[in-house]
Amino acid sequence: MPSLFARRRESSAAAVSKILRQLSDKGLVAAEIGTGDARQRRYSLTASGRRVMDRLRASREAAIRDIWLTLDAAPLRAFTELGNVLIARLERYATTTAIEQE
Repeated sequence: MPSLFARRRESSAAAVSKILRQLSDKGLVAAEIGTGDARQRRYSLTASGRRVMDRLRASREAAIRDIWLTLDAAPLRAFTELGNVLIARLERYATTTAIEQE
């Protein structure tokens, strides 16, 4: 159900429904009426949708192989450390900002 997916992704059900409609219009997703409750829909990839997902996965794997896996360990560690510092600072900032807004 779009509402469950929306909660998991911290999005609105309306936004998820809109995306599902767009994917359906492109023939990438199909919807079936739920067996226990006619208000529910079961969404699945069509054959075309599976082909698109396969291409996306292959593209992502190629990017990882060509960009990330060619890095030496030292620059990768430095990048990871910087990322961790940024995450910690952003989390502190978000907490501080949220407290100030209350």
